[in-house]
Order: sequence, then C-alpha cells, then structure tokens
Amino acid sequence: MKQMKLGSAGEDVRLMPWTTQQVRNRMMALALAIGAEIDPEASERHRSLAGTIVMPFAQLLIAGTNCQRPLLFPEMVHLARESGLEVVLSRFDATRGVSFDILLQDRANILYGYAAWRGEGHDLWFIPRLEEGPYLRALPSGLVRGDAAPFLNPEDRRTGLIRTVDLPIFEAGF
Repeated sequence: MKQMKLGSAGEDVRLMPWTTQQVRNRMMALALAIGAEIDPEASERHRSLAGTIVMPFAQLLIAGTNCQRPLLFPEMVHLARESGLEVVLSRFDATRGVSFDILLQDRANILYGYAAWRGEGHDLWFIPRLEEGPYLRALPSGLVRGDAAPFLNPEDRRTGLIRTVDLPIFEAGF
C-alpha cells in the first residue's frame, strides 16, 4: 500500500487552487455517485473550503485537481483538520483518467493512487491500484473500510474500473 506521512496545517485561506471545468465536473459526478447530501454553503462559512464539495452527513469532503501527486498533500491535511471530515482528492488526467488520494479519520497516512470501481451490485468503491491496502466502499453515510476486495477475480476488477476519461460519470465502462 502506498502511504505518505503527514505534515502540519497552514492558515485559514483558500487552500485548493482554481481548477478546470473538467475537474469540477468529475468532482460533482463523484458526489452524485456517492449520493450524500451536499452542504452548498460550507465555503461561505470557511474560506479554506472554497473549491471543495462538503458532505457533512457522510463525513466527507471532495476536492479536485489536475496536478500530479504529491502536489496538494499538505492542503489535504489542512482540509481534514479544518473540516473534521475525511478527504477524497480527485486527480484528473485527460489521458489516464481519474485517480484518488484519500485521507481517512485516523489521519495517519494519505492513501494514494486509488481507482474508482463499481461492480454488479452498483456500489461505488475506491480500490488500491496495486491491490494492497484497504478497500473503501463509498456510501451516502460515508466511507466504509473493508479488508477484502469487492471483486472475485482480475477480470471482475478490470470490468468494474472507472476512468472517466471521456465522460464525467462514475459508471463502469466509461
């Protein structure tokens, strides 16, 4: 499993840089796929949350970028501390699609290089690219950690991977 140790938080200013419409579309598509209620006024109450999607009942914050990792890892840490939520950073690359970096409640490590996966049961999962690490089921009530893979074999894994290269939707096959 790929992990990175965390640093310290910064000031209470806008943390996430402005990003493209493609990235924002994928952030919203992810939020809709998870299905949790979105707080539309979070960034008005806390400037540091500008450019993010806050889902308080799911204890989840979605941010997005087209920057390569490890850029924005410190911002993820600050967002988690500022909001008290788990953070999913969606990284969009026009040729490779979307990958995710995730900071869970324990805030010990950033899980990075995760992929979106949706199987026949239609549940959305975040799965590690190297098949090491926790599997995270994305529900309207939040992220649920699992130690077992949600797929049975490598073919099921490939079939359910979601790249969202061409379309900003989180359905298998796109």
